[in-house]
Amino acid sequence: MSETTHTPTPWRRAPSWLERGWVIKSGDIIIAVLNRRDKPEWNEANATFIVRACNSHAKLLAACRDLLSEPLEVSDKGKLGGQFYAYRTTLERRKKAEATIREAEKEGE
Repeated sequence: MSETTHTPTPWRRAPSWLERGWVIKSGDIIIAVLNRRDKPEWNEANATFIVRACNSHAKLLAACRDLLSEPLEVSDKGKLGGQFYAYRTTLERRKKAEATIREAEKEGE
């Protein structure tokens, strides 16, 4: 992934000067204006979703990387079916975390 910069987080949403529209801001900088006229009820929901996703992105990636930094350990003392089940379940979760990181680091398409 190439290193790109974006407007610093945290971002916030605010009502727009446009009727039933919303803006996404970083400080006093307007990042985006949401003003769907055919579905105005989506404007606030979309602004909320974008702000939550952008503000949590780095922390979610860090949590996934932290999970993957731990060695994969298997114990036969698990209560959910023994060693093989514990290993398979942990491996599946690690694969999901790896896939999540890859998806989050993709360039915008």
